[in-house]
Amino acid sequence: ICACLVGSEMCIRDSSTTMWDSASYLAALTAARELGIIDKAEFDRRMLKFLATLNTLVLFRNELPNKAYNTISGQKVDYTNKPGEIGFSALDIGRMLVWLKIIKERYPEYGNSIDNVVLGWDFSHAIDPCGTLYGAYLENGQPKYVQEGRLGYEEYGAAGFQLWGFNTCKASRPQPYEPVSYTHLTLPTT
Repeated sequence: ICACLVGSEMCIRDSSTTMWDSASYLAALTAARELGIIDKAEFDRRMLKFLATLNTLVLFRNELPNKAYNTISGQKVDYTNKPGEIGFSALDIGRMLVWLKIIKERYPEYGNSIDNVVLGWDFSHAIDPCGTLYGAYLENGQPKYVQEGRLGYEEYGAAGFQLWGFNTCKASRPQPYEPVSYTHLTLPTT
Protein backbone atom coordinates (compact mmCIF):
# COMPACT_ATOMS: atom_id res chain seq x y z
CA ILE A 1 0.00 0.00 0.00
CA CYS A 2 1.29 3.41 -0.89
CA ALA A 3 0.09 6.26 1.30
CA CYS A 4 0.03 9.65 -0.32
CA LEU A 5 -0.99 13.11 0.84
CA VAL A 6 -3.51 14.83 -1.45
CA GLY A 7 -4.22 18.38 -0.33
CA SER A 8 -5.21 18.01 3.31
CA GLU A 9 -6.68 14.52 2.90
CA MET A 10 -4.81 11.29 3.42
CA CYS A 11 -5.62 8.63 0.85
CA ILE A 12 -4.49 5.04 0.46
CA ARG A 13 -3.64 3.72 -2.99
CA ASP A 14 -3.64 -0.04 -3.38
CA SER A 15 -0.61 -1.62 -5.01
CA SER A 16 -0.52 -4.18 -7.76
CA THR A 17 1.86 -7.01 -8.50
CA THR A 18 2.89 -9.14 -11.45
CA MET A 19 3.98 -12.77 -11.48
CA TRP A 20 7.57 -11.51 -11.97
CA ASP A 21 7.30 -9.36 -8.83
CA SER A 22 5.58 -12.15 -6.92
CA ALA A 23 8.39 -14.54 -7.87
CA SER A 24 10.83 -11.94 -6.52
CA TYR A 25 8.90 -12.07 -3.25
CA LEU A 26 9.35 -15.85 -3.16
CA ALA A 27 13.07 -15.41 -3.81
CA ALA A 28 13.36 -12.85 -1.00
CA LEU A 29 11.29 -14.99 1.37
CA THR A 30 13.49 -18.01 0.67
CA ALA A 31 16.67 -15.98 1.15
CA ALA A 32 15.36 -14.48 4.40
CA ARG A 33 14.60 -17.96 5.75
CA GLU A 34 17.90 -19.48 4.68
CA LEU A 35 19.91 -16.55 6.05
CA GLY A 36 18.10 -16.81 9.38
CA ILE A 37 16.47 -13.39 9.07
CA ILE A 38 13.06 -14.98 9.66
CA ASP A 39 12.31 -18.19 11.52
CA LYS A 40 10.47 -21.23 10.20
CA ALA A 41 7.16 -20.18 11.75
CA GLU A 42 7.22 -16.81 9.98
CA PHE A 43 8.36 -18.41 6.73
CA ASP A 44 5.55 -20.96 6.96
CA ARG A 45 2.94 -18.31 7.75
CA ARG A 46 3.93 -16.22 4.75
CA MET A 47 4.37 -19.17 2.38
CA LEU A 48 1.01 -20.71 3.28
CA LYS A 49 -0.75 -17.37 2.75
CA PHE A 50 1.04 -16.81 -0.57
CA LEU A 51 0.27 -20.29 -1.93
CA ALA A 52 -3.35 -20.10 -0.78
CA THR A 53 -3.72 -16.83 -2.68
CA LEU A 54 -1.93 -18.18 -5.75
CA ASN A 55 -4.24 -21.22 -5.72
CA THR A 56 -7.36 -19.03 -5.74
CA LEU A 57 -6.39 -16.36 -8.28
CA VAL A 58 -8.89 -15.85 -11.07
CA LEU A 59 -6.91 -16.52 -14.24
CA PHE A 60 -6.88 -14.66 -17.55
CA ARG A 61 -9.50 -16.45 -19.67
CA ASN A 62 -9.16 -19.49 -17.36
CA GLU A 63 -5.66 -20.04 -18.72
CA LEU A 64 -2.84 -18.40 -16.81
CA PRO A 65 -2.35 -15.61 -14.27
CA ASN A 66 -3.28 -12.14 -15.47
CA LYS A 67 -0.40 -9.69 -16.01
CA ALA A 68 -1.34 -7.81 -12.82
CA TYR A 69 -3.27 -8.35 -9.59
CA ASN A 70 -4.31 -6.04 -6.77
CA THR A 71 -2.20 -6.90 -3.72
CA ILE A 72 -5.05 -6.23 -1.27
CA SER A 73 -8.00 -7.95 -2.98
CA GLY A 74 -6.14 -10.43 -5.18
CA GLN A 75 -8.35 -9.43 -8.09
CA LYS A 76 -7.21 -9.09 -11.71
CA VAL A 77 -6.35 -5.48 -12.56
CA ASP A 78 -5.05 -3.45 -15.47
CA TYR A 79 -1.87 -1.37 -15.37
CA THR A 80 -3.69 1.44 -13.55
CA ASN A 81 -4.74 -1.01 -10.81
CA LYS A 82 -8.38 -0.85 -11.93
CA PRO A 83 -10.37 -4.11 -12.10
CA GLY A 84 -9.99 -5.96 -15.37
CA GLU A 85 -7.89 -8.42 -17.26
CA ILE A 86 -5.10 -7.52 -19.67
CA GLY A 87 -3.43 -10.77 -20.69
CA PHE A 88 -0.56 -12.84 -19.40
CA SER A 89 3.23 -12.74 -19.66
CA ALA A 90 4.98 -16.03 -20.41
CA LEU A 91 8.24 -14.49 -19.16
CA ASP A 92 6.68 -13.54 -15.81
CA ILE A 93 5.11 -16.98 -15.52
CA GLY A 94 8.46 -18.59 -16.39
CA ARG A 95 10.11 -16.72 -13.52
CA MET A 96 7.32 -17.83 -11.19
CA LEU A 97 7.82 -21.43 -12.35
CA VAL A 98 11.54 -21.18 -11.48
CA TRP A 99 10.79 -20.14 -7.90
CA LEU A 100 7.92 -22.56 -7.42
CA LYS A 101 10.29 -25.38 -8.44
CA ILE A 102 13.05 -24.14 -6.12
CA ILE A 103 10.66 -23.98 -3.18
CA LYS A 104 9.18 -27.38 -4.00
CA GLU A 105 12.69 -28.89 -4.04
CA ARG A 106 13.96 -27.12 -0.90
CA TYR A 107 10.72 -27.31 1.10
CA PRO A 108 8.90 -30.49 0.00
CA GLU A 109 6.12 -29.88 2.53
CA TYR A 110 4.77 -27.33 0.04
CA GLY A 111 4.96 -29.73 -2.92
CA ASN A 112 1.25 -30.56 -3.08
CA SER A 113 0.18 -26.90 -2.91
CA ILE A 114 2.69 -25.93 -5.58
CA ASP A 115 1.64 -28.82 -7.82
CA ASN A 116 -2.00 -27.72 -7.42
CA VAL A 117 -1.06 -24.23 -8.64
CA VAL A 118 0.84 -25.44 -11.70
CA LEU A 119 -1.70 -28.15 -12.58
CA GLY A 120 -4.46 -25.54 -12.43
CA TRP A 121 -2.87 -23.49 -15.19
CA ASP A 122 -3.57 -24.04 -18.90
CA PHE A 123 -0.31 -23.59 -20.82
CA SER A 124 -1.74 -24.40 -24.27
CA HIS A 125 -1.43 -20.80 -25.55
CA ALA A 126 1.82 -20.00 -23.69
CA ILE A 127 4.21 -22.43 -25.36
CA ASP A 128 4.06 -24.26 -28.68
CA PRO A 129 5.51 -27.69 -29.58
CA CYS A 130 8.72 -26.04 -30.84
CA GLY A 131 9.26 -24.36 -27.48
CA THR A 132 8.36 -20.79 -28.43
CA LEU A 133 6.95 -18.69 -25.58
CA TYR A 134 3.80 -16.62 -26.14
CA GLY A 135 2.25 -13.89 -24.08
CA ALA A 136 -1.30 -12.65 -24.39
CA TYR A 137 -2.97 -9.26 -24.57
CA LEU A 138 -6.46 -8.07 -25.41
CA GLU A 139 -7.32 -6.38 -28.67
CA ASN A 140 -10.94 -5.27 -29.04
CA GLY A 141 -11.82 -7.60 -26.17
CA GLN A 142 -10.28 -10.66 -27.86
CA PRO A 143 -7.08 -12.39 -26.75
CA LYS A 144 -4.06 -12.11 -29.04
CA TYR A 145 -1.12 -14.43 -28.50
CA VAL A 146 2.29 -13.10 -29.53
CA GLN A 147 5.85 -14.41 -29.29
CA GLU A 148 7.41 -12.99 -26.16
CA GLY A 149 11.00 -12.50 -25.14
CA ARG A 150 14.33 -10.88 -25.77
CA LEU A 151 17.87 -12.09 -25.35
CA GLY A 152 18.34 -13.12 -21.73
CA TYR A 153 14.76 -12.75 -20.52
CA GLU A 154 13.42 -15.32 -22.95
CA GLU A 155 16.01 -17.91 -21.98
CA TYR A 156 15.36 -17.26 -18.28
CA GLY A 157 11.60 -17.61 -18.75
CA ALA A 158 12.16 -20.75 -20.80
CA ALA A 159 14.21 -22.24 -17.95
CA GLY A 160 11.14 -22.08 -15.71
CA PHE A 161 9.02 -23.92 -18.26
CA GLN A 162 11.81 -26.45 -18.79
CA LEU A 163 11.97 -27.20 -15.05
CA TRP A 164 8.35 -28.35 -15.28
CA GLY A 165 8.94 -30.62 -18.27
CA PHE A 166 8.08 -28.35 -21.19
CA ASN A 167 10.10 -28.47 -24.40
CA THR A 168 11.74 -25.06 -24.71
CA CYS A 169 14.14 -25.74 -27.58
CA LYS A 170 13.27 -22.56 -29.49
CA ALA A 171 12.98 -20.17 -26.52
CA SER A 172 16.18 -21.52 -24.97
CA ARG A 173 18.35 -20.60 -27.97
CA PRO A 174 20.11 -17.25 -27.82
CA GLN A 175 19.49 -16.61 -31.54
CA PRO A 176 18.66 -14.35 -33.21
CA TYR A 177 21.31 -11.92 -32.14
CA GLU A 178 23.95 -9.78 -33.79
CA PRO A 179 27.53 -9.86 -32.55
CA VAL A 180 29.01 -6.44 -31.81
CA SER A 181 32.70 -5.81 -31.25
CA TYR A 182 33.64 -3.62 -28.33
CA THR A 183 37.23 -3.13 -27.19
CA HIS A 184 38.33 -6.42 -28.70
CA LEU A 185 35.37 -8.35 -27.26
CA THR A 186 32.51 -9.77 -29.28
CA LEU A 187 29.18 -9.33 -27.47
CA PRO A 188 25.69 -10.49 -28.49
CA THR A 189 22.96 -7.86 -28.93
CA THR A 190 19.39 -7.96 -30.14
